[in-house]
Amino acid sequence: MSLAPDFPVAERKIGFDWSPPDRFQRISKVLETARASSLDDCVKLQHDTYSERATQLIPFITASPLRFTEFRSGRSLLQAWDCHVDADSAAAVLFEQWWQNLTRDTAKLLVANASKPPVLKGRLLIGTLEKPDQHFGPNPAAGRDTLLISTLDSAVSDLEKTLVCDKSGWSWGCLHSVDLKPPLAAITDAAAPTGASITGGRCGGDNATVTARWYRDLSHANVIGGAAFSMVLDVGDWDNSLVLHMPGQSGDPGSPHYRDLYERWLDGKMFPLFSPGRRSRR
Repeated sequence: MSLAPDFPVAERKIGFDWSPPDRFQRISKVLETARASSLDDCVKLQHDTYSERATQLIPFITASPLRFTEFRSGRSLLQAWDCHVDADSAAAVLFEQWWQNLTRDTAKLLVANASKPPVLKGRLLIGTLEKPDQHFGPNPAAGRDTLLISTLDSAVSDLEKTLVCDKSGWSWGCLHSVDLKPPLAAITDAAAPTGASITGGRCGGDNATVTARWYRDLSHANVIGGAAFSMVLDVGDWDNSLVLHMPGQSGDPGSPHYRDLYERWLDGKMFPLFSPGRRSRR
């Protein structure tokens, strides 16, 4: 909610559905500890995949009893994780599955007998787990722990079915890819030698990381939103600025420049944005 601290929210209702604060919180933490920021620091922050959600959620399972075999293996994987939702991370894909299962099952507890599955916002989920109430049963803390264990257990089982490989082969990028299919792809893909669609690019990030790579759910984990274009500008020397866009410089599927920036975009490798006639000094 991007309003001034003294805005009379109680008297003037201007909305009830806001973006999660995770990205803002992460950006604020990084900038608060930075005495100065270089271009490279800004590039790194724009493509930051650190999960504030994970840092808040994983501590809940540290003291939980080892009741299920799958929970034991899942807990070990998450506890050793650096909380970066990277494309090659096995812990990241487990966390995303656990987050989905936990959000779903907690919402069912809070809204019993709903006509359709309720949607529980991330900030409400964390707050509910921090202060469990009667919705979790006569012993709220124990009921909360049981839910944490069962949902992590089911997350491991779900991924074993979805990924069809042992945990050493798991990765977030196996499910989370950037698939670009233009509206006319059904026609051009069949007619053009190279086709207009560009698919299969493994991608890090999620709905709540600074590098926003939104997806619907784990059954449709391909990226449906994010920043296709980004810039880092050096206001002291404009010709030292950096830029990134995708999938390429050309809009013609037959051109070698149609998809030449796709991999750079996935990797966050920005390139110089300088005036005509000037060479980059980077």
